[in-house]
This record gives sequence, structure tokens and C-alpha cells, in this order.
Amino acid sequence: MGYSVVGDALRAAATVARATGASAGGADLGGTVDGVGPALPGTTAADAAAALSDAWSDWVAQWQRDMTEHGDHMHDAAGTYDGAEDFGSGALSDAAGEVATDGHRGGDP
Repeated sequence: MGYSVVGDALRAAATVARATGASAGGADLGGTVDGVGPALPGTTAADAAAALSDAWSDWVAQWQRDMTEHGDHMHDAAGTYDGAEDFGSGALSDAAGEVATDGHRGGDP
């Protein structure tokens, strides 16, 4: 039983996260309620719609930044996993070579 982390899969997911974040910039959620204020001037609904528009616009912008950052972190994680795998693989190969050449591990008799 164990686990497996595939660096290429993490990098692919990172690319998708970054692209998703970038494409969110085109979403104008706030704009969907911009017509309420002019349609109902001076009403509570108009004020609420303006606040909602601002909140949704801010939320989309933050989500966009978060997705891009998440993609960056996944890409970095892939490099870290790959480096650890390379290090571990080399250490195991070195240990196997020592056992093969002198019949035991290290300098122990």
C-alpha cells in the first residue's frame, strides 16, 4: 500500500487552474444587476443591487487571483515531488550498489 504523485498530472492541473483563473476575468457578475438601480431609482432594491454588483465584482477578481495562485502552488508542488523522487531514487540506487558490491550495507561487517 502506498501513494503516488504524478508530477505531470499536477502540472496539467496547474495549467487548468491558471487558465480558469485567467478566463474568469471575462465574467461580469456585477454587471448582471446594474440595470436594477436605473429601473428602480431611490429604492432599497437599487441600493442593494449596487452593493451586490460591487461584491460580485470583487469576489470574481479575488477568485481569479486565488485560482492563479493555486495553479502556481500546484506547479511548485510538482517540482518538489519530482525533486524528492529523484533524490530518493538516487539514494536507493546508491544503497543497492553498496550491498551488491560488498554484501552488506555501508562499512558494517
